[in-house]
Amino acid sequence: MTVFVKQKRTEMNSSLRKESLPRHILSLLVRPIVAGLLLLNQVGCEKTVNPELPIEALRENVFAIDPENYSGPVKHLTKPGVIFVPAKQASSSALGVSSSAEFLGPESCRDCHSAHVDSCSATAHYRTFRLPTPDSLPDSFQPGKNVLLTSESDLSFQMNKRGEEYFQDLMIQRRNQTYVHSRRIDYVTGSAKYGQTFLYVENQCLYELPVSYFTDLGEWINSPGYVDGVANFARPISSRCLECHTTWFRQEGKPINRFIDEGAVFGITCEKCHGPGREHVDYHRRNPAETEPAHIINPGDLSRDLAMDLCSLCHSGVGEAVQPAFSFRPGDKLADFVKIPPDSESGPGGVHSANQQARMALSKCFQQSPDMQCTTCHNPHHQERGNAKLFIERCFQCHEAGDCRIVKETGAAAEGRCIDCHMPSRADSQMPMQKENETFRPMLRDHLIDVWDDKTSEVLKEIASGGGKP
Repeated sequence: MTVFVKQKRTEMNSSLRKESLPRHILSLLVRPIVAGLLLLNQVGCEKTVNPELPIEALRENVFAIDPENYSGPVKHLTKPGVIFVPAKQASSSALGVSSSAEFLGPESCRDCHSAHVDSCSATAHYRTFRLPTPDSLPDSFQPGKNVLLTSESDLSFQMNKRGEEYFQDLMIQRRNQTYVHSRRIDYVTGSAKYGQTFLYVENQCLYELPVSYFTDLGEWINSPGYVDGVANFARPISSRCLECHTTWFRQEGKPINRFIDEGAVFGITCEKCHGPGREHVDYHRRNPAETEPAHIINPGDLSRDLAMDLCSLCHSGVGEAVQPAFSFRPGDKLADFVKIPPDSESGPGGVHSANQQARMALSKCFQQSPDMQCTTCHNPHHQERGNAKLFIERCFQCHEAGDCRIVKETGAAAEGRCIDCHMPSRADSQMPMQKENETFRPMLRDHLIDVWDDKTSEVLKEIASGGGKP
């Protein structure tokens, strides 16, 4: 299945839209030459330019941005060739917002729940925040595969491995001089289903790196929302970002992106849905004969609304924090911690502004069932992504194939297409990704279960042509 749609880049920056035709043609001619030079440099050929200099020596078009005042300057200064770096920060004020003492990590669950821990470790939830290793990173750090060219012929990126560490290197060519800005990849976010984005640490502050990897393309690309031809190393990572990519992380006062990973629990693991495990583990180690679980939450015992709130913490949009991040616990009412914006009628809201819960709540399936919730269709303990047959079987827990008009008309060929017709994938309007003169958007499945005439027509055409999906 195609995961991305692409279109000519028009929406991100007015100065890019106004680029003249001659300059565009010149860029197309120069770009292969630049790529060749970069490759020659990587494989050891003699350089014909002066020794590399740090980006600080460039001085022009380099802006230091404070994370507490990020959006304003970046919005108004963005133009081709601009470089954003973080402003220097004072030492930590050591004002952490919570303690890791109650969180133990998934390995503490293994003594009694090894099967669940093993199966969960393969899920996208579990793998959505990791350290950089050969297992967690794409296999695209070799010469010839590790370069991202941009619409600015003198600005490019290289992804390199040096020793056991991985780096993103900005390369600027100006006046026969190479300027370099290199930052180590400290964390990997994303399960790699759609792709991965990378973070780095500077003075205990977390920032997003400008280049991401997208699996369906098999290529490096500008990070989501980043403008092609601009090198932005200054986007701060907020506590809401980490709240939905990790089970627990310690925030360390100001600025908003200062965190300490001591005791952190990476990924969405057991304690995110069952609550902190310290008291539970201590109790059962002291009372090994006790079989009734104590001091822990079973989401299956929660009311539908509270169980939905647990998923909605990360699947209803970024929202506006009412309480400090990581203070929500299973069984809490989400509205007391995060103010979620109302759903729009525009369809799926994106990977990072996802509104699956709100969209599902508009469905007749949900409204006419007293029990339907996220776990009716999703088992969070197992990797089920992409298994359309399994999800369709869950449709048949409540529906019969014979009730479907399309199945009656076309026969068994339509029985495996319930989701394509009633929960179609649509291009995400919230998450544009640029690569030179094109914009790519991931295809995300709408959770409003409905009759979509346009998608039904597409499925019928596919069936009539002998095509279709399993």
